[in-house]
Amino acid sequence: MTAFFWKSDTSRLLPKVSPLSLSLPESTSTQSSKDSSIKNPMPLKTATPTVSNQTTWQRTLFDFAYFKPQSAITDTDPDVWEHMPEEIDTTKTLRVLLQNPNGIRPSVTEPEFLFSLHVCHNIGVGATCIAETNLNWHHSQHKASMRHCLHRNWKFSRFQSSVPEEQFLGNYQPGGTATIITDQWTSRIIKSGMDPSGLGRWSYITLRGKSDTSICIITAYQVCNDRYTGPKTAYQQQKRHLAAIFRTQQTVATLDPYKQFIYDLHTCQSPNQSMGRVRHHRV
Repeated sequence: MTAFFWKSDTSRLLPKVSPLSLSLPESTSTQSSKDSSIKNPMPLKTATPTVSNQTTWQRTLFDFAYFKPQSAITDTDPDVWEHMPEEIDTTKTLRVLLQNPNGIRPSVTEPEFLFSLHVCHNIGVGATCIAETNLNWHHSQHKASMRHCLHRNWKFSRFQSSVPEEQFLGNYQPGGTATIITDQWTSRIIKSGMDPSGLGRWSYITLRGKSDTSICIITAYQVCNDRYTGPKTAYQQQKRHLAAIFRTQQTVATLDPYKQFIYDLHTCQSPNQSMGRVRHHRV
């Protein structure tokens, strides 16, 4: 979600005030010859500029119609994209939200990211799944920043990120995911993890359900089936990683990260599904 701000030029709203013309008092001899009837002249008042009826203000995200009650919404309020989800009892219903933002910047100084988390909190999201974070999670400061942002909206929270093993120097690294659990649902977490192959294609968090049932929430990002991409894209990162594995195992196979994703994800979940204990939710 994007923040829109409207700013006005205050200099245009101030009326033009002519400079004050002040006359210096004359000498005593000359002043006595004047009309003596004016004993107590009115003191000079400094003219102060007055602002016109137009007001200048900065519209914030909290002025959108989303945050207003139905009775206070007017035609001038900007719209928020998509529909309003129905209200739920967050103590009994787990709401899962999936979004591919094409990159995130978790920081307390980023209003756009904080606003997105605020909306998730308002609509009662218990599990937030973010695909294609495009963030170098190898840098520990990004995980610390994510925790600070989450704590601004939820008292309890936990997240699991995934990132390719290939090392990048900067903060930007294509690919990666993040799975976030908040509020009372954090007490049901059994385990969490990420893609065991080191490709950073998915992250997951397993929750304890009723009886012996477990719910595994997986946030996965599958690269596009496009071989002609830049050298730093998620596709090329996975292709280089798979090539190194195949050379070590002396395996003759076609390097296709797009198809390999489906095979590896199915292989990773097959042991749990065969036990009949995990209710698999792939998002």
